[in-house]
Amino acid sequence: MLGEPVHRTILAIDVEGFTRRPRRDVDRLRMRGELYRLLEQALARAGLRHEDFRSEDRGDGVLLLLNAEVPKTRVLPWLVLRMAAELNRYNRTAPEATRIRVRAVVHAGEVASDAYGHAGKDLNLTFRLLDSDLLRGYLANARTSLVLLVSASIYDDIIEQGYREIDAEAFQPVQVVAKSTHALAWVYVPGRHNGVATGQQRPGPTTPTAPPAIPHELPADIPDFTGHEAKLERLLAALTQAGDASPKVVAVHGVGGVGKSALAIHAAHQLAARFPDGQVYLNLQGAAAGLRALDPVDALARLLRTLGFEGRDIPVEVEEAAARFRSRVAGRRILLVLDNAVSAGQVRHLLPPARPARC
Repeated sequence: MLGEPVHRTILAIDVEGFTRRPRRDVDRLRMRGELYRLLEQALARAGLRHEDFRSEDRGDGVLLLLNAEVPKTRVLPWLVLRMAAELNRYNRTAPEATRIRVRAVVHAGEVASDAYGHAGKDLNLTFRLLDSDLLRGYLANARTSLVLLVSASIYDDIIEQGYREIDAEAFQPVQVVAKSTHALAWVYVPGRHNGVATGQQRPGPTTPTAPPAIPHELPADIPDFTGHEAKLERLLAALTQAGDASPKVVAVHGVGGVGKSALAIHAAHQLAARFPDGQVYLNLQGAAAGLRALDPVDALARLLRTLGFEGRDIPVEVEEAAARFRSRVAGRRILLVLDNAVSAGQVRHLLPPARPARC
C-alpha cells in the first residue's frame, strides 16, 4: 500500500559550509560530484548494489535508505570509515573552495514512502541529529573530514554487540538537543577524538600507555604433520638465518588445497619460542568461500587492535595505519602469519621493510 512504513537503515550526510562564501556554484557542483563519486565507491566496496538502497539528493547532502532486508552492518563500520579515508585523501590536493567535510548520522526505523519522497518520525530524528549544534561542533574541532553520530538504537543493536569488530569504546555518549528533540546518541570521530562541541581540545592519538600486548594467536597445530619436509626446512632456515637482524619475510605460494596454510602454521609453532613479543595470525580471507577478501586498511585495523590499540586511535587511511603498525612492531620480536592472501597488494602495507624469500 502506498505510504506504508517499512523498517530501514538510514544514512544521512551533510556537507559543512556548502553554501558558504566565497564558494561559487561551480565549486558546489564539483563538491557534490566528488561526494557522490566517493559515496558510490564506498558503497561498492561495502558490497552494496544499486538495488540494495535508495538515495535522495538534499542539495548540500545525501539521504540513503537501505532496503529492509539489507543488514545494518553494511553501513557500520566500514562504509563510513572508507568514506572518511577517501575524503581525507581527496582534501589533501583539492583547492580550499572545494574541500569536503561532512557530518553523518546513522539511524534505523520506520520510513514511509510515496511518489513525492519519504517521511516518518525516524527520518525527522535523523535530520535533527544531523543538524544539531553538537555534531557541528564536533566536526568544527576535528582534524578528519568526517564525524559520525549514531542513534541509541544503532548503538544498542549493532555497536555494543561488537558486530564486524566494531570497537564500542571508540563511541562517546552525548545528549543531543535540537528543536523539540532531546535524544541520547553516540559520537565517533574516525581515527581519533580531537575535540568536543565546547571547543576544548582532546589529546591527539598516542601510543597506548598500557604495556604492549603480547598476542598468542596461532591456530592449533597439526600433531601428525607430514609431507613438505623439504619446504619446511627451507622455511625454518630462512626465518632463523644467523647474522641478519633485519625483519624477514617468507612467502609460501602455490595452488589452492596443497597445504600452504598447514605448512605455515606448523612452522610458526616450531618457531614460536623465538618470538617472545608475540605470535600474530590473520586470515586475509582471500580463499574463503562467501567472504570478501580483507582490504589492507581493514587488515591493519585488526592487527593494531591485536597489538593493543583502541578503536579511537586506529587511523582510517591505509598509509597512516601502516606507519603506526610499523612503529608498533619496531624493535620487537613478533612472528606474523598472514594466511590466504589474494594478492601482493593486499599484504604490501602489512609487511616490515625486508627482502622476501619464497618457499
